[in-house]
Amino acid sequence: MRSKFLIQVACIVTATTSFSACGIFGEKEDLKRTITFNSPAAGCINDLGKKMDEFQVGDVDPEGWDSAFDCTQSALDQFQKFVVGSVENAYTESDLKNLVTNFLVTNRPISEQLISSLLKLKASVIGGPEDRATRAEVERLKDLLGVLKKETRKLIPLLRSRARTPNAADLIQLADAIEQVGGTLAAEIGTSGRRNFSVEDAETLFTELEKAGMGNFPLEWLRAVYAGKNLLFGGGTQTIEGSSWSTILAVGAKAGGLALAMMSLKEDPSKDQMDFRSDLSERFRTILLDAVNRHAGVLRYTDIRAVLDVVPDSVLHLDTMDKVGKTLSRKIVGETLPIIGKRVLESTSTHGLTSASIELAYSLFRQWADADKHLRRIFKQQGLKETGVNIREFIGAATIYQGKIPEADRIVVNRLIQIIQDFPKPLFPNGATEIRFDSSEGHSLTNLATLNTLQLAAKNLLRAYGSLENRTQANLSDLQTLVSELMPIGNDLNFLDPSIPDQARKRFTEANLFTNASDGNDVLDEREITNYLAILVSARGLATRIQSNIEPFCRVQGSDNLQWPWFDGECFRRQYFQDFDIYWENLPSLKMFYKNNAGERALIENSIRVSSKKPDAQGQPGPDDIVGNFVIQGYALIIQYVESMFMRYDGSVGGRLDQFLDEDEVMVAYPVFYKTFADRVKAKKLPFGLSNNKNFVKAVFTWTIKHGHEPGDKDLLSIAVWFIGGQNSWNVQASRANIYSIIPGLNQPQ
Repeated sequence: MRSKFLIQVACIVTATTSFSACGIFGEKEDLKRTITFNSPAAGCINDLGKKMDEFQVGDVDPEGWDSAFDCTQSALDQFQKFVVGSVENAYTESDLKNLVTNFLVTNRPISEQLISSLLKLKASVIGGPEDRATRAEVERLKDLLGVLKKETRKLIPLLRSRARTPNAADLIQLADAIEQVGGTLAAEIGTSGRRNFSVEDAETLFTELEKAGMGNFPLEWLRAVYAGKNLLFGGGTQTIEGSSWSTILAVGAKAGGLALAMMSLKEDPSKDQMDFRSDLSERFRTILLDAVNRHAGVLRYTDIRAVLDVVPDSVLHLDTMDKVGKTLSRKIVGETLPIIGKRVLESTSTHGLTSASIELAYSLFRQWADADKHLRRIFKQQGLKETGVNIREFIGAATIYQGKIPEADRIVVNRLIQIIQDFPKPLFPNGATEIRFDSSEGHSLTNLATLNTLQLAAKNLLRAYGSLENRTQANLSDLQTLVSELMPIGNDLNFLDPSIPDQARKRFTEANLFTNASDGNDVLDEREITNYLAILVSARGLATRIQSNIEPFCRVQGSDNLQWPWFDGECFRRQYFQDFDIYWENLPSLKMFYKNNAGERALIENSIRVSSKKPDAQGQPGPDDIVGNFVIQGYALIIQYVESMFMRYDGSVGGRLDQFLDEDEVMVAYPVFYKTFADRVKAKKLPFGLSNNKNFVKAVFTWTIKHGHEPGDKDLLSIAVWFIGGQNSWNVQASRANIYSIIPGLNQPQ
């Protein structure tokens, strides 16, 4: 519908002004009979609506398209030759209605409102009075019809290609052609228009055109077009100024052609489409920069919100987990704009976006797009398997590829090489959105493309909210600020639940401890955030599968705060663990352990259950008789945290993978968890300086891993005796069940 409307907008002035050009005949009965007898024009635009529909998909016969213009021009010629008009040197609304009714549209009634609206448009576009058309204006309209016929005919084969087999080259050509049509018409029209053309005028015009069978216009877009005009050119959201038509046609055709091309290209992973998108984004960039300049250096949030307020709901509609979908709140999106502008786009104005903000947005897109483009070309040109390569293979291929590209692009490839070095363990299999916890698989194209996206997201989140080391690191306070500022839009996106207390702390702890890059120092860097975002993406995909599969069995009435369906808790748990092999297909070691260790299943199940409970107002685990988004996400997250730990630490000493963490491997993990345990031990205020003794903390840590739970007061006494006796660690052989058991406690504030 949107692409159709873009084409119709490109023809709004051209087509409708031609209709008004046809309405120039007088009403003397003898002259009407003469013209009826001699003119081939009778009913020549009866099927104009059909022709316009065919034109938009390139199916219109070029000769038939031309005939609509030719017959109208012929009628105008005869009219000027034989009819004087009801007033001196001009033709009234009554004259025009007689022309259209008796000679041009003979199969439908023509309303006085249509004729009046066309005259108002004529007055706005080329000038003159709004209640009549002068002879000079008729001549100008005849010239305009000739330009229209010539220019729009060029679009027919390009529109046909777009509708049938759209490709990047043809769509660029279409965008260029639409821009050229707009520029030619703009030059032809000039700035002679005088009357303003209001949005109410446009609504009346298009409504009456539909009644007359002259096209189907999505009227719900009209006010958005006017608001968009104001955003790009100024002048208000309710009117188009007569003197601005030439500028609007020129720039509007350029923007409309670009938008049509962007929306028309079908995604094809086998084709290199990034140059196409980069080209279009560069052209949009110049349009936005010109708009900023027209608005005295600031593209105001109020003008952007004015567009949001009137765009159809379909623009703001997103699919959600309940299969119904959700329309984003215009109010919340509008309120979030200044936050994005300030934080992400670094606008120096509190009122809107500056030119520097537009340039930064474009730079961020190019960083991602250029890396994605070169990554795909490395795989394709160097013959790499998209399903997976090892680090050495990729670096070798990337180095060869580097020698074939301009020096300015080599820095992009260097970044890709750095990504695979920073994230040596493959995550996402080819085409998958869930992490595969199996280090034997190579780096797929999907994995590296996803890491490119997530790393840039992490980098720019730190730039926007990080407060440490020149905005390259973030602490808990920074994350709390992010969650606080983005909570309204996050909730509207069904991503953040405001009913969960202190969730920033929970997320911070998870990123600080449980990813492949976590170092436990209570500061998050780019690698930690990238890994954590990867787990969140993967968990979202898994949670979606869980929700979809279990819904037919356990659905109960209602939905949670994020519009996820409520499930009966007991039924949910039964179905989840019954079908564990489906949900854990990307966690093969966990699946094997669960199958082969029946005695520890209950411990794992209970640990997952406790860890996934939605906290109450005090932050403690709440009831889980009814479960929704938070719980389902938890069932997807905790298993990925544990598998991340086993992938990282199992085999970290000696390289032997035995699916257990022995004492040496636990000691590799100890530095990551030291600060967390040190804070907990310190809070106990133990005698003999034990609360501040690092070796005692190590003893508590290894005891916890060995026993699968944190020590109570009596346990601490036993550990103290053991420690004072000369021991600072314990003989450890920790299974997955041990790790699952301690995670609930580690993620609870003390």
